[in-house]
Amino acid sequence: MIVAFHTLGCKLNQYETESLAEAFRSQGFDVGGGDRRAGLYIVNTCTVTSKSEQKARRIIRGFAQEDAVVIATGCYAEVDAPALARLADNVVVIPQRLKGIIHKLPSFLNSLPAFHELDPAVRKRHMARFVAAYQDRPNRRFEYQVSSFSFHSRAFLKIQDGCDYGCSYCRIPQARGPSVCLAPEVVVRRFEDLAAGGYREIVLTGVNIGAYRSGGCDLGGLLEQLLGLHLPPRIRLSSLEPERIDENLVRILSHGQICPHFHIPVQSGSDRILAAMKRRYGAERVIRSASLLRSARPGAFVAADLIVGFPGEGREDFEATRRLIGRIEPARLHVFPFSPRPGTAAFEMQPQVAAGVKKNRVRDLIELSDRRLEEYSTSWLGRTVEAVLEGGHPPDGYAQGVSENYLKLEISHVPREDFRANSVVACRIERSGKPCRARFLEYCA
Repeated sequence: MIVAFHTLGCKLNQYETESLAEAFRSQGFDVGGGDRRAGLYIVNTCTVTSKSEQKARRIIRGFAQEDAVVIATGCYAEVDAPALARLADNVVVIPQRLKGIIHKLPSFLNSLPAFHELDPAVRKRHMARFVAAYQDRPNRRFEYQVSSFSFHSRAFLKIQDGCDYGCSYCRIPQARGPSVCLAPEVVVRRFEDLAAGGYREIVLTGVNIGAYRSGGCDLGGLLEQLLGLHLPPRIRLSSLEPERIDENLVRILSHGQICPHFHIPVQSGSDRILAAMKRRYGAERVIRSASLLRSARPGAFVAADLIVGFPGEGREDFEATRRLIGRIEPARLHVFPFSPRPGTAAFEMQPQVAAGVKKNRVRDLIELSDRRLEEYSTSWLGRTVEAVLEGGHPPDGYAQGVSENYLKLEISHVPREDFRANSVVACRIERSGKPCRARFLEYCA
């Protein structure tokens, strides 16, 4: 039976999907993406914005039109399971806290005779019985483990989950609970396993990895342990909160094995709006953090998240955000219009920013982001970078890759007769853009 996955949202969701996919593949199932016609669909949802929830509902409705069972899981399934259960009779909701039980589903399905050939009502009853058997199961947030990735060429390693921050706009603490961290010795062991599996880049991921602390070891200490292994994979960090970036951490981030690519959830350049968001820093702290990163890694790709149109955001607040962008000079902006999330402090905050104003501000920052990315990629013309090859050798001769500083690349002249997927290549950037064009030079050791 074909089992198809569709993932919405963050790298953490992507990692957890990979773990579930590996469980099915190991039990003999044909695993694919959500674009394949399947007997079982698993949709890993996101609740960060209302748009992500709308997209999840649309995807689930589409899959539900087929003669298949659709499992809706993830963060949206945690905070509003009834909304998903109402979409269709063949939709089964497994909330985020129980997502891990899907690892056990392949064995359960294999115990049933020709599950995909059963009457739809019978399949639904079997699935309800499966979920009911685990209703009281504790939330084991680090049972996800991947040795072979189905949908990514680079490896992910979950080191942290949940969040204690309580930002006024954010629903993630409701969906994923308080912050918890994987013990450093387990992180080390899983890192070693991924390195032994041939992965040449490992992305450390979580909701707030800067908050990592386990057994007296913080993120900097964990990185020092991983660097001390002297293993080949380069290390990429998923994101860092501004107030977590200090002199000690950037000293460690200066190590050449750590990718010079840093993602900062900034959200606003207005101290007034940041306070209303219940963020733990002001604009000057963001500027200092960006400066520290660049002092450690000159030329690094620094990206920033921004929320536009938060309640009460006036023209001066928006201009403060633009001034902040000018000072930290990010290579790219991830811009989100404010989305009121039920159950958060900001849900009923006033005054609301008019939809047209919000739309114009989003467009303004996206255009600014496009210019910043073009300037950054242009500054790398003629320079040599190292990129992880993604996928197989394409028929047009241009291989896909991601450089250490997170430039998406189309790479020419990669030897067809000696194409080594997931390996690291040296290449020279010849044209800026999205993606940039680069020329293969050699395979790296």
